[in-house]
Amino acid sequence: MTFVPTPPDPVFPTPPTPAAGRPSRTPGIVAAVVLLGVAVLLAVLGSLVALVSVAFLDSCPPPSCSVDAAASTVVTAIVVAGVVLLAGLVTTIVAIVRRRTPWAWALGTVVAEMLTFAVAALAYGAAVS
Repeated sequence: MTFVPTPPDPVFPTPPTPAAGRPSRTPGIVAAVVLLGVAVLLAVLGSLVALVSVAFLDSCPPPSCSVDAAASTVVTAIVVAGVVLLAGLVTTIVAIVRRRTPWAWALGTVVAEMLTFAVAALAYGAAVS
């Protein structure tokens, strides 16, 4: 008696087997989401601090303090922070879709947000001193 293999069923094919040894992407995506949440909170808090700093600019002696420069610094910082945040969100989502390392882009977004507000704080200090 010989064994004759049956041909595969075209209606119900066997499901493909998962790739062996392929690492899970879940930790990278979770880290990216957490870091993007930190970036959003940083942008919101930094913008609020910037707006409050302009609100309490009542006693600004004209020879050494420029209200216009302080206000334009704050507005510029908020706009740049928004652009940086949007660019970071887009690049992280693109990295997730292309199956690249998304947490690195999200970490870069957090660092760029911190640098944006650090430079804005230095410019604000120069404008009001």
